[in-house]
Amino acid sequence: RSGPRSCSGTSERGGGRTLGTDRMPHEEGYGGDPTGKEVEATAIQSMAAPQEAHAYFAAAEKRDYSLAELQQHDGSNPGVPILVCLLGKIFDVSSRADIYGIGGPYSWLAGKDGSVQLATMKKDTEVKFEDITEDQKKVLSDWVAVYERKYEFVGMLTKEEHLFI
Repeated sequence: RSGPRSCSGTSERGGGRTLGTDRMPHEEGYGGDPTGKEVEATAIQSMAAPQEAHAYFAAAEKRDYSLAELQQHDGSNPGVPILVCLLGKIFDVSSRADIYGIGGPYSWLAGKDGSVQLATMKKDTEVKFEDITEDQKKVLSDWVAVYERKYEFVGMLTKEEHLFI
């Protein structure tokens, strides 16, 4: 890119706050921190928090889980791993307890099969799995791929309760 950048992502002409150069905001420093080192240290510390929090969770047992067992892994039980199920695949998301644990932005997925919610991109939905569209199945498939890259696969939903048999 060329031209000045702003904190709001707009250029000088866009009306946003600009920096007089092609540098990112953290390169200019903030307030009493002209080097930006304090801001950078705070950001690094906050990114490290999820990994530190993970140390307080037991490792998830690698096996198949029933829906009732999965529900026990919703982040409300101290030390119990946080699990999320998508398309019958169960993932340990304890490393991101900050977002899947109680009060986190994705806590509604913890201890549940979130397939329909992620397929429809709606937290509260009355749609059943058999009613999701081909486009929504593609969205869900993309989400599963993300979880497979980011989180440890620990098992499957038991066949008796599997929605996708």
